[in-house]
Amino acid sequence: MISVVIPTWNGKDLLRTCLDSLAIQTCSDFEIIVVDNGSSDGTDRWIRETHPKITCITLTENRGFASAVNAGIKASNGEYVALLNNDTRVDSRWISVLKDSLREHPEIDVFASKVLIMDAPDRIDTAGDGFTIAGFGYKIGWLKPASDYQYPRIVFGASGCAALYRKKMFETIGLFDEEFFAFAEDLDLSFRALNAGFRSLYIPEALVYHKVRATAQPGDTFSLYHRNLMWLIFKNMPAGLLFLYAPHILANWILVGIRSLRNGDLTRYIRSLAMGFKGLPGMRIKRKDIQKTRRVSLGTIRKRLDGNWIRIHWMLMKSGRECDVPALRTGAANRQNRENGI
Repeated sequence: MISVVIPTWNGKDLLRTCLDSLAIQTCSDFEIIVVDNGSSDGTDRWIRETHPKITCITLTENRGFASAVNAGIKASNGEYVALLNNDTRVDSRWISVLKDSLREHPEIDVFASKVLIMDAPDRIDTAGDGFTIAGFGYKIGWLKPASDYQYPRIVFGASGCAALYRKKMFETIGLFDEEFFAFAEDLDLSFRALNAGFRSLYIPEALVYHKVRATAQPGDTFSLYHRNLMWLIFKNMPAGLLFLYAPHILANWILVGIRSLRNGDLTRYIRSLAMGFKGLPGMRIKRKDIQKTRRVSLGTIRKRLDGNWIRIHWMLMKSGRECDVPALRTGAANRQNRENGI
């Protein structure tokens, strides 16, 4: 059975569409667990009154995406766990496709959905997550035609927006890092999975429609994201690769700093780096465990990291400036670039 875990924070109106799409799945062998992350809009009461068969976990405060997802995973009964954003609508065959993928690919432990932009369904939101040698992640296919991504492929990882995991993987690498609170926690999980020898596969038939940037965690998301990227790199990058790629990582930090200065974000960027450095002693303990249990060679990891980071950096900036998707012209594309680490 698949357990679908949906974290939500003040997203009752968005959640209606998501749950309605799950109600018409062609496969019925799944459970739904909604984790209400300290909402003030009556989400938990509404779910219990209108969807009594859905398990609703109510947290007393907003503990962030990672903590909410972990609570859902711990309460799940399925052998497999699917994560889903509350601002999504899934295709009626989404669960069936994921179940078929589990059977057809017993060697794969992480499955990435084909996530399309809800307001522009001919465009990709993400076809899996990528990660560069410069230490930033990106959405594969962001804003490109959906028709360009019709075939399965091995990817660095799966976006937490719509992903499926074999539950046994969590027993090996642990759950999401709750110190991240929100942003890049799925990249961190993907890197830990890669270190432990687990593989991620993009499934183009697993269709999900995402209302991009409809939800966000409260607080300084810009600072949180860049802090988390520093922690992610320090925790997961083997020493040999960390030394090899250090010039690229530093170059990217400088480029982000220049861009932050131009956008008026330099103070927040400096604060994010300070937060990151302050947390490194705690991350050092986690790094020891991750690197001690690493099961793959440096060469295997290098194959999953994208070396063309300057090209990716430029493409993401260009997509933000020249976005031709009407629903994203209001600045969502530029905000997405920030969350892609540039």
